[in-house]
Order: sequence, then C-alpha cells, then structure tokens
Amino acid sequence: MLPEIKPNDILIIDRSLKPQHKSIITAFYNGSPLCKEFFIKHKKTYLRSFNPKFKALEVQREDELEIFGVVIGLSRDF
Repeated sequence: MLPEIKPNDILIIDRSLKPQHKSIITAFYNGSPLCKEFFIKHKKTYLRSFNPKFKALEVQREDELEIFGVVIGLSRDF
C-alpha cells in the first residue's frame, strides 16, 4: 500500500531524523519545495514520487538539496 497525501493534509515532520533509504522527506530541491521518497541505489541518491506519472529525480553534485525533515505521519479531516 502506497502512502497517499491529499490536498489539505497536514504532514507531521521530524526535523531531528536523518533520512534513510525509503524515508519520505520534505525538502527544497533546486529552490522548489517537494515531498518525495528518499531513495538510494548504486550509491546514487534519488527523489522518487509515488505518482508513476513523474520520473525519479537523480540528485546531482551541482543540485541544491536542503532536506527539511522526515515525514512521520499526517493529519487528515475525514
């Protein structure tokens, strides 16, 4: 089952955690805010979307990646 983040959801972020392989993170990537899966493969770092319409972003040395925190939960009104 894949995580689903809907409009108006409130993400619960832990800024003290270091992202691990397959952590869901919030970050600024080249100045743009995003929420993606932090993925490591063959010593390369990727930011992967759970939406198959979007390709994974391979983080390059020249890219700016500022990780805000690790998602540990969310709050949603039903």
